[in-house]
Order: sequence, then C-alpha cells, then structure tokens
Amino acid sequence: MVSTVPILNEDHFTDPGGREYNEDSVDARLENSAFSWFVIADGLGGHGGGQYASRIAVESVNNIFQQPTSSQQSPAQLIESAFQLAHQQIRQTAANDPRVYNMQTTIVLLHIRADEHNNLRAYWGHVGDSRLYLIRRNKIFVQTKDHSVVQYLLDVGEIEKKDVPGHPDRNRLLSSLGSKSDVKMSLPEGKKGTFDKENVMNTCGLEGVLLIPGDVLLLCTDGVWDPFPEEKLKMLVQQRKSPEQMCSEIKNHIHHACEHTEYDNLTAIVIQVCPQTTNVSPKTIKDAHKSSPKQIILVVLWIILVAMLLTGIAIVVFNEDLAQKILCKFKECSMQSNVIEEPKKINNPSLNGQSPKGAEPSKLKNPDSSTEKSATERRGDETSENKTLSETENKGPTNKKRIQNRSSRNDTW
Repeated sequence: MVSTVPILNEDHFTDPGGREYNEDSVDARLENSAFSWFVIADGLGGHGGGQYASRIAVESVNNIFQQPTSSQQSPAQLIESAFQLAHQQIRQTAANDPRVYNMQTTIVLLHIRADEHNNLRAYWGHVGDSRLYLIRRNKIFVQTKDHSVVQYLLDVGEIEKKDVPGHPDRNRLLSSLGSKSDVKMSLPEGKKGTFDKENVMNTCGLEGVLLIPGDVLLLCTDGVWDPFPEEKLKMLVQQRKSPEQMCSEIKNHIHHACEHTEYDNLTAIVIQVCPQTTNVSPKTIKDAHKSSPKQIILVVLWIILVAMLLTGIAIVVFNEDLAQKILCKFKECSMQSNVIEEPKKINNPSLNGQSPKGAEPSKLKNPDSSTEKSATERRGDETSENKTLSETENKGPTNKKRIQNRSSRNDTW
C-alpha cells in the first residue's frame, strides 16, 4: 500500500553579504516529507571561531537525527538532545584550542514528521536570535522570540516593535550555544505552546503544529530578518512565489537595500507545504494506514464468499455423480412445477355411482372421462396391442432389430 502525505518544497541560501567571510552554516535534510529537519546557525567569536562553532552545531544536529532510533524518539527529545550535544562539542573544542576559546553560535532547528494520520506536524526549537516564521493565509502565525537584549527591552515596554530593526543593542545576546553561562533553550513545551500578546505563537507544544497546504516556513539569521520587512515577506507568500523565487527575491532585496553598508551574513531556508501526493513509500511512515474494523470485516466476508463459490464450482466440476444428482433434482423440480393438480374426488357423488338431486344420470359428465378409460376399453386396447406385437414378430429379423432398438431406448430413458 502506498502512503499519502503532503509534500514539501524547499530552497535555501547562504551568502557572506557585506563581509569578507561567512560565519553562518545551514543544512536542509528533506529525504522525504514524513521525516525531515532543517537547521541554521549563526556563529560568533572572531578569528574563524564563529564559522567553526556554527558548523559544529549543524553537524551535531545531523548526528542526532541520523541515528537509527531517531524516529522512535519524541521531537522534543530529539531537539533537546541536538542542542545539548552541540553545546558540549563547542565548549570542548573551545577548551582545547585557545584561538577559538570564545566561539559561540545561535541556532534554529525545525523538525517535520508525519503523524499516525499522515498529517505533517512541525516542531522547533532555538537559541539566540535566529528565527523561524510560519506564514499562513498571509498572516504571521508563528515567530520565535529572540534571546536578546532588544527582545527584553521590547517585553518590558521600553521600546516598540518598529524600533527593533537597526537598534544599537541588536547584536547583544542573552543566550547562545557554547557560552560559559547557562544556556536558555526554547524547546517544545506544554500542550499548545506559548503565545505573545498579539496571539503569535513563539514556542510549539509537545504535539507540534499541524501544517496545511499553503503554509510557508522561513528559517533565517538576523542578517535576513533585520533588513527584510515582514510586509514584504507576506507579499511574497501572497503572490504564491516558489521557494526558489522567494530565496532569490529576499537575497536581491537585501543586496540592493544594504549595498552601501557593511551588512551581515545572509542565510535562509524557505519551505512550502504543497497538497497531498502518493509518491511516499510506506517504509517512511510506521503504521501510516491502519484499516478500520468495518473494512476488515468486509474483506473477511468477501474472502469467505469467494472461497465458498470456488469450492462449490470445484465440487460440481470434478464430481460427476454429484453433478448428475443435482441435474436430476433440478429436472424433477421443473416437472413438478408443470403438473396440473387433479380435481378432488371426495365430494363428487359420481364416484359412488350416485347422481346429484334433480339430474339425469345420462347427462352427467364423468370428471375422469377425459383422462381414464373404462375397464372394457382398456382390455380391448391390450388385446389389440398383443395382436399387433404377434404380427410384428412374424415379419422377420428386421422388425426384431427395430423392437430391440426400441427396447434399448426405453431402458436408457
């Protein structure tokens, strides 16, 4: 049986932007729509340490998700394990190499998997100010909340949302992988996740977010979301641009808007949820299609009916005696259905030699006159038949042969 799940279209890019080197790392693993993951990391630390840290983070995510038992673990467990491994690897590498002792990185990770009903659900986690957006029906449905000084100022009401892009403290982070202080990780939690005052989802629940055709997800670093307006993003989704077209327009817009400044590295992943298809193997989804009890009962009944029919045909074909009996029984039933029932004789006075009152015996009809002959007539018929038979026997061997043939046909009948 072929399983049916919605498919995902994806495209991504990473670009040094206005800088000489690129400290961002990106990976998109879309072997199939039923189990996929997407990750972006924005490194920091100088002397190449940021690039090294972001690469370690992406490799750690791939190591966790590529384990044979990864599909048996919950999405929240996978995301947390990936973040913990990345943090430990970065700290261990920094401790062994004084040149990159202060390397750190942000990270945003999206995991999509099919549930038992073949619906795609999204799960995500992040550290730092790399973001995830989900645009649905031309509205921003999901936006992760940055672990940054600017986000803190926004939460306490010291600045407004329009003041965030270009803010002087925009690059100051409160949490990052590889930092010496405690790492704050935004992971799937609760049942429905958390929402801000504008009813935008920030973190997903343990059950994830059900994806529907038309949804567009964007993962990006601050080098993309800072100079690229959200209204422009919603317009690209409204115009039904493909992921390739959206990536191209985002990059071109930022290059054009920031060409006279030393702007940041640019990295983004665009994922589009498309209508359902039937090109996904059932091996990618465990227990994807479970038959209902009604379907199982109907299948069993059909199998029993077909088996009985084939058994009956085989018995009739290979058992000639049984076939002959069935045929004779059928003929018997047909003859009985064609016989006309004789009139009842119990209440007929003529059977006792008596006539009804007021009727002359000579004018009464014998009900059996048309079907039975008198005893005298039968004796006469028998005498004539015997006479004819005796005459026939005297006509020689030819007539004897005919009599024998007639006798044999009577026996056969």
